[in-house]
Parts: sequence; structure tokens; C-alpha cells
Amino acid sequence: MMPHNRVLEEEQPNQNTRGDSKMTFKLWLSQFQTRDNPIGDLADDVARDRSAPEENSYAAWRNHMSNRQACPGALRTLRAAWRRYERGDAD
Repeated sequence: MMPHNRVLEEEQPNQNTRGDSKMTFKLWLSQFQTRDNPIGDLADDVARDRSAPEENSYAAWRNHMSNRQACPGALRTLRAAWRRYERGDAD
């Protein structure tokens, strides 16, 4: 039986870190802190979370949020934010 905090492979966006930049997901996300939308809310939460992952992988972030009992909406926001991060979207 798989532990509940593990993410199934098909649920995960691309695991590759950005090859075109050294910007981490955590740093990329910080630019959204003032936004009044779900990604802005996630950015605010991450800024206050002293245990936020330094590892730059979707699986690490998903597992961290699952272990902290994030609601399904927050996990969907993480997935959407990670996909934007991979594309290099700034706004």
C-alpha cells in the first residue's frame, strides 16, 4: 500500500527543473505575494512557511503540502503554479 503523502506519477507535472534559469520555484513564487488570487495566496503561505522545501521538484512541494494537510484547492493551485513556473510565465 502506498502512503497517502506520495504522489502518483500520473498526477505530477514534469519533474524537470528549469534548465534556462537558476530561479527556484520558491523564488519564482515569491513574485506573486501581492496578488489577490490563489497563486498569490500560495505565495503568501510559502513566505511564512519556515519548512517550505528548498528542493526544486514538484514531488517535494506536493508531498510537503500534503503532509501539512493542504486542502484540495491548494494542491490544485500548486499544480497550476508549477506548470506556469515550468513555462516561465511571470504573470
